[in-house]
Amino acid sequence: MGEEVTDLRRRIALAGSSGAHKYLVDSAVNGLEIDRIEDIKVAQVGDWHTAQSGDACTKCSTGTLESQTAIEVGHIFYLGDKYSDALDLLVQHDGKWLPVQMGCYGIGVSRVLQAAAECSSSSRGLRWPVSIAPYLATLVPLNGNMEHATSVFATLSNICVDNVRVFADNVIVDDRSYLSPGFKLNDAQLLGIPITVVLGQKFKQSGHVEVQLRVPRLELGTCVAGVDVTGDGYEYKAFVHVDRLAEFLVCALEGQF
Repeated sequence: MGEEVTDLRRRIALAGSSGAHKYLVDSAVNGLEIDRIEDIKVAQVGDWHTAQSGDACTKCSTGTLESQTAIEVGHIFYLGDKYSDALDLLVQHDGKWLPVQMGCYGIGVSRVLQAAAECSSSSRGLRWPVSIAPYLATLVPLNGNMEHATSVFATLSNICVDNVRVFADNVIVDDRSYLSPGFKLNDAQLLGIPITVVLGQKFKQSGHVEVQLRVPRLELGTCVAGVDVTGDGYEYKAFVHVDRLAEFLVCALEGQF
């Protein structure tokens, strides 16, 4: 408000007749009406200010406030002995019976999904983290390669990391033959599936599939497992022979599972 709260009493004027019990606070405090002067109770006195980025720290002489946007995905509450006292819930510590110190926490599952989408998406689509992606990979057969989709699907599904078939039940096949190649590839990007494996013209010619990786915080060099990789940090692409697909994906996604 810019002035100490104690100044309110000095700036209150009696409104109406002498028998009225209405007091009007001036416009500096938004014309607040109260019933009696005694109704004003000062809980804390001080200068009040809406925090802004760049404000000086109130506890040191060098720090400044930095404003950031955040999403609450969980919280922790310390309950102390509020409920243990009521329940007479005790624990023995150092030979003494003391009230149990309690706490609780909550994780917003739906908020985690919202936060992941907010932090990892762009105008180009979603990028689900590997740990919560609805599927790890989508297989997109083009140019009449649908007949080979089953064998490539089996190759993906049998990839093992630490003796675990991480791609088992985690691969989908886009078998919508009525859609154009561009529509299918755009769909794969918008859905945010981390890995897209495309069976295009090069697969017919030499058995090479195009691998597109859109994984948050993934950083790859220009060569992975002997395969040339191109990318801009948001998306990486490589042409990999189907026989080396498993080796390439395990190396490229090391630490993601």
